[in-house]
Amino acid sequence: MSAISAASNSNQIVPLSKTLMQAAKMAIDLDKPICLDYYVASYNKECKIARNGTEGEKFLYKNPEEYTSPLLGMFKIDSNVESNQNSSYDLIFETQNSIYIASGNML
Repeated sequence: MSAISAASNSNQIVPLSKTLMQAAKMAIDLDKPICLDYYVASYNKECKIARNGTEGEKFLYKNPEEYTSPLLGMFKIDSNVESNQNSSYDLIFETQNSIYIASGNML
């Protein structure tokens, strides 16, 4: 229990609880895992939405070795009263295989 308390008291960057709930619903409905590996990078503006060519498919991009499969959908989750972070909203991205959560700071 103390490990949970210590983690919650730190200034760690985490998605909004509303975002996590919506992603969980999507993961259950779509039978896809939730991936958080782009969240901190998006919060720090170290990743972006990229396109394969001028008319190609969009994907999340960190660097030449780290990018997602093409995006199937993008959903904005507003914070409402949870504005304890610099970001006022989060983003949920659906790809063919996964659901990614990102910070609205990336845009």
